[in-house]
Amino acid sequence: MKKFDELDKKKKIFLYISFFALIFLLYYYFFLSPVFLKIQNINRNIAAAKLRLNDNCMMANIIQDFRKEKKQALKKLDKLAKVLPSKNKMPSLLADISEAGTGLGLEFILFQPEDEIKKDIVMCLPINIRLIGSYFSLLDFLDKISSLQRLVNIDNIGMERTEDDALLIDFKASTYKFINND
Repeated sequence: MKKFDELDKKKKIFLYISFFALIFLLYYYFFLSPVFLKIQNINRNIAAAKLRLNDNCMMANIIQDFRKEKKQALKKLDKLAKVLPSKNKMPSLLADISEAGTGLGLEFILFQPEDEIKKDIVMCLPINIRLIGSYFSLLDFLDKISSLQRLVNIDNIGMERTEDDALLIDFKASTYKFINND
């Protein structure tokens, strides 16, 4: 301590400042620096978590939109399923087609269902039909078929005049059913 007392004032101030600077540097190095590093890591983790949260929120919104679209698609599918007959309703649909023609004075010469044809998610049941009747009876018949609750597609209509001025009408009627309704 004697040596310290013998030093001049400037050196003493320098030693005090150096001593406190050394203590501050040691305190900073051992205590404050690790805390600052932890704070930086925590801030990085918070930023990454915010990004993940934003991504998850966007995904949640997208999932919500998909759920709404799925719900709408299922409603549309239910509506379409009502238009397509199931296997157990097929005989009644065929009877409806037959009754629609007979009630209008058309005479069925041929009413021949063919083998079912698989098309994606539906089965097509084609029916070859040959009728004799008038042109206007045919139009009324087609109108009645179009007003049935089930989907019936008419293709390949051919007409010939018979000897007694009636029309011989050939066409293929096709109806459809969902494969998973069996």
